[in-house]
Amino acid sequence: MNARRVTKVRAIVAGAAVLLGLGVTAPSGVWAQAPKPPVISLKAFTSVPEWVLDITWHAKDAYEDGDVKATLELTATARYYLKQLDREDGWGRWETQKEQSSNIAYTGVLVYKKNGERLEYKGTGGSLMDTVANFQVGGDTPGYQLVVVAMAPVKVTQSASPASESAVHLGTTQLGRVPKFCTGPLPAKGTAIHGSLVILADVPPFGTSKAPRTRVGIQYVLRERVPDLAPLVPPKKESH
Repeated sequence: MNARRVTKVRAIVAGAAVLLGLGVTAPSGVWAQAPKPPVISLKAFTSVPEWVLDITWHAKDAYEDGDVKATLELTATARYYLKQLDREDGWGRWETQKEQSSNIAYTGVLVYKKNGERLEYKGTGGSLMDTVANFQVGGDTPGYQLVVVAMAPVKVTQSASPASESAVHLGTTQLGRVPKFCTGPLPAKGTAIHGSLVILADVPPFGTSKAPRTRVGIQYVLRERVPDLAPLVPPKKESH
């Protein structure tokens, strides 16, 4: 699958400023010009061989109508090491299909008011499943684009029934007729990228037929990975 085609995002083009009023004379006979945006070199970013991504998802919600009552609390964190796969003039791509570490605290409850039946979702703390993290710089992005997809294992219990295994979807893209992508400008100084966004997502019991989608806040930091240095070993003394 062509990664560039999947992750292309249209850049937002700023409109020209409109001068209002007629017969106004600028000082010295010229209009003051707006400062030009800083020129950011992509080479500092595309030359990074590996990135460290730390990402956090958080949601807390409650919903109630005449039929059901739903609550949700979710905090999930993950660390990824993304290795460079492609590099061209003005574009770079990094990816990994395994997290370095992860943790999830997740509890969702749905109560049916008419019969008192209770449906519970609880994170198991296991490793993420079917996960991938893709990062691109330049190209058709407005600076960079980050795509993270993962499934976190959970247990589902319905009233007195035995628990069953399931999974909750974690991502950085708001799905729908008009998707919302995780993109942003590159920093003018350094290579560390800090970002955040809020998306609407299906996190049971929210996003089901019983409760609307919930708002999930996402925070992330991308930094150049510096490999750990080997410990210094003192030279062995020669025996005489």
